[in-house]
Amino acid sequence: MDEHAPPFVFRGEQRISATLKNGPVTDFNVMTRRAACAHTLEVMEVRDIHRCTPRSGLMLLYVARGQVACLGGRREICAEGESLLVDWREEPAIELAVPEPARICLAHITFKETQDD
Repeated sequence: MDEHAPPFVFRGEQRISATLKNGPVTDFNVMTRRAACAHTLEVMEVRDIHRCTPRSGLMLLYVARGQVACLGGRREICAEGESLLVDWREEPAIELAVPEPARICLAHITFKETQDD
């Protein structure tokens, strides 16, 4: 695997092993309670402006490389290693703008419906 490989999906109880081939490793793990919610993960390069629209209840933006300006109802600047949680009930859409190419992870979290007894 390298930084251009697609996300590696596995269940937390699975036994996983790997051998380091070269250099330091940076990973980004998304863990959710399967009974309460589900998630998908997008990893992408942003080179100019990227518009994010609701696909789930929450979206977690993680900046793996570079700097990202998040423009919406509120404006935030996220540096490398920082994250931002977006609640789509409060933000109809956001735009991500970068001064130079950046690599980001977008975790889309959807909550399952609960029934009251």
